[in-house]
This record gives sequence, structure tokens and C-alpha cells, in this order.
Amino acid sequence: MHEMTSEMLTAVRKATEEFSRETLIASGKMVSDRYRSQSGEQKRLHKLQEAAAYAVSRMPATYGAAHFALMQSLLATRLNQVKTCLDCGSGTGSVALAVSDVLQVEDLFLLEREQSMAKICRRIFAEKHIDATLLEKSLLDAELPLCELVTEGYMLVELSENMRATAIRKMWNAASEMLLLVEPGTPEGFSVIRTARTVLSDENAFIAAPCASDICPMDRDDWCHFSVRISRNQLHKQIKNGLAPYEDEKFCYIAFSRKKPSDRTRCRILRHPMIFPGKVSVEMCTADGIGNEVFTKKDPLWKQVRKVKWGETLEMFPESGMS
Repeated sequence: MHEMTSEMLTAVRKATEEFSRETLIASGKMVSDRYRSQSGEQKRLHKLQEAAAYAVSRMPATYGAAHFALMQSLLATRLNQVKTCLDCGSGTGSVALAVSDVLQVEDLFLLEREQSMAKICRRIFAEKHIDATLLEKSLLDAELPLCELVTEGYMLVELSENMRATAIRKMWNAASEMLLLVEPGTPEGFSVIRTARTVLSDENAFIAAPCASDICPMDRDDWCHFSVRISRNQLHKQIKNGLAPYEDEKFCYIAFSRKKPSDRTRCRILRHPMIFPGKVSVEMCTADGIGNEVFTKKDPLWKQVRKVKWGETLEMFPESGMS
């Protein structure tokens, strides 16, 4: 549901075909090791082969996370028509591809400071025949165009903490309708989401998704994150040094809206539901806080609960309160 289409994967393959399988595997492992062991500026990918390896190994997962977050945010705001979009820290284009897949955007702007990432992105978008204006500048230095939708994916976490607030405000000021932030599903990624909530709390920004409450009920020692399952091809498995035909991408996200969201969730599923004979136990976040609800076959939401997945919404009937 949230996976790149075969046409998108073909575009990525063609954009990186100048590099041998061996080069992509070796570069991919170097990039992966760097992302695990380094932080901030040390994660920057200057070489074209590194950007190519990143595209092959990471784009399916980051696209999946962005697609999920975008779909949930659009459902909450009912923002179905978006003509202008700016993607900040666009990298090789994962988030922008998700936006193009979901919305009929007429003016798409991509902000990316790394020449290597921008070059691979251009190739992919050319293969997909997607028109986009690529701005090769850093977020803090660029003059941002005003767009209805502004997005970023896995970019803020790479900035130093003292730069994040400025970056968040700058993106919000460029968004005339909605700002969507997607970050890694880690404690640090969630700390970026917390920072965004604090920074924009006095900016007349409404939280559209995924939260059921303006005040986060998550314990300081815990973090709210979601997951999408993404298929792996043979090259993907070799770069990741894994045998599983899939990977689970963990991510955090938050969407801010200029208008009060018309369909904000009252109940977000926080973990995989636990299914037992005749009952289902669900951990969820509501306006009243975080708690567990046990549903049986007698509950009016039984059929819905059996199908709901981690990260999705469960709009409870009035008579179905938290236990």
C-alpha cells in the first residue's frame, strides 16, 4: 500500500545504472555504517556513488514512511487539492515522489544542498517525467517559495539541536496550508517532533496528525513511532546484508495545519494490536491519554478492530470509552 511502484523502482535503477552492483553494495554499506556511527554534518554524502547507493538502499523505505504520513495527514485535514509543494532536504526525492504519487501538484520545488543527491534526484524525476524546480541551497540560507504544502523527510534530525528551531519556523512560514515533518522512529527522531510541537505552539499551528491531543501524553522515556513494511529486491538485500525479503521502516511524523483539522483522529493505534481467541487488545492514544482497550465480538467496532494496523486510526463509538 505504501510501496514504490515498479515504475519508480525502474527509474531509480536507471538513474544509478552507471555504477556496478559491487560499487553500489560497497558504497551502500559505507553509507549505512556512517549513518549508524556518525551524526550531523558527518553524515553528508558528497560522492555520486554514495548518493546512488543511498537511492537504491533507502528510497523504498523513506518513500513508504512519507507516503503513510502524507495519507494520514491529508485524511485529517481533508486537504485533497494541493497545487504547490516544497520539499526541504529532498535528497534523492523520496518524499517528493510520495507527494507526486498522491497529489496533482503543479509547482513542485525541491531543496537539496548536496550536489550528488540533487544529481541522482534529477535523473529519477526525468525518468518519471515529473517536472520539479531543484534549489541547490541549504535550508537556512535559501529564500523559500510560499507553497500550500511544505514537507521534509529525515532532514531535521541531521541538524544540530540549536539549528532545528530556526529551520522549523522557516518551513512553517513557507507553508500556506500544511507542514509535514517525517523523522526516524528513534528517540532522537521523536525529540525532533517534540521540538516542533514546542516551537510552533505559539504560531497558531494546529496539529493535524498523528496526535489525538495537543498535549503529548507520551512518557519522556518513551517515544511515539510507526512502521511500514517494505519489500526488498536482491540488490537491496545485499546492500543491507540481510536475508529477509522485507524490512520494517520505523518513523515518527507530525503535520501542522493553518486551519483547524476537520477530521482529526480521536484514537490512534500506537502498537501492533494483540489478537487473542475472541478478543483483541489495542494500545492507543486518545484525547484522554494513552491506554489499552480490549474488544470482544460483542463490541460494535469488532470487525474494524480486527483489521486496524499500527499507526492507523480507530474512531470509537461514543459508548466505547477507554478502559
